[in-house]
Amino acid sequence: MLLSKYLISLDVNNLYGTAMAFYNLPESEFRFLDQNEIQEFDLMSVRSDSNVGYILEVDLYYPPELHSEHNSFPMAPHHETITFDMLSPYQKEICEK
Repeated sequence: MLLSKYLISLDVNNLYGTAMAFYNLPESEFRFLDQNEIQEFDLMSVRSDSNVGYILEVDLYYPPELHSEHNSFPMAPHHETITFDMLSPYQKEICEK
């Protein structure tokens, strides 16, 4: 029987760099979907090995009865909007293109 799930233990100093080197993460050519694409979007049809990935903005309901249970490791500790001032110089350069 083959395992279907794996746990990777990494001891690295540069976790971001390691992730960029070993995993195919998005780095450019981002765009918003138009209204028609949003209506037709089916998350379950996106293959895990696809060359196209998605970043989803969602509304999150976090039941109050779970708050104390998850106190040490909350599911969504912050609700914040990233502003232009918070971006790195590289990210600002990309936005201005």
